[in-house]
Amino acid sequence: MKRLLAFAIPFVIVFIIGSAAYVIVNRDALLAPACETGEPLAVTEVDGLTHTCVTVAGMAHYSAVIKQRQPGSLTTAAGTRYLFPLFMPHDTEGRAIRVLVRTERPPEDLVTFELMTVTGRVRMATPENGIAYDVETIFGSKSDYFFTDETVVLDATGIESGVN
Repeated sequence: MKRLLAFAIPFVIVFIIGSAAYVIVNRDALLAPACETGEPLAVTEVDGLTHTCVTVAGMAHYSAVIKQRQPGSLTTAAGTRYLFPLFMPHDTEGRAIRVLVRTERPPEDLVTFELMTVTGRVRMATPENGIAYDVETIFGSKSDYFFTDETVVLDATGIESGVN
């Protein structure tokens, strides 16, 4: 019995500490409700500090798309996500990226621009939120894109082609 307790007590303590650390690190994702519908905003109005769930209509630019591989974890499956800029509707000349869309939906082949309405969760574009420092460099080298000071990432929960 002493041997069992000598194993079980440290195991339970480590399990509780690990579970608490996981909840602290992932508290935003665990506590946030799903984004089925969002506050309708224009691309220029989206702010990662004041908005959480939004619906944005705009023009996706596929001339520069970054493919991110997401490793699997206890709560998420491994997969591939695509990262591309979203501009105001019918804007094909813009280069200042204000909104990045991250989605599991791959862009259409041989398509450079697409009008779309995106619903999802907004976060600031920081390394902690999955946007590494070299992402801006990659976009810049592919198509002369650059980030604004207010660049956000929109984790898409729904995408509709066309603008409503």
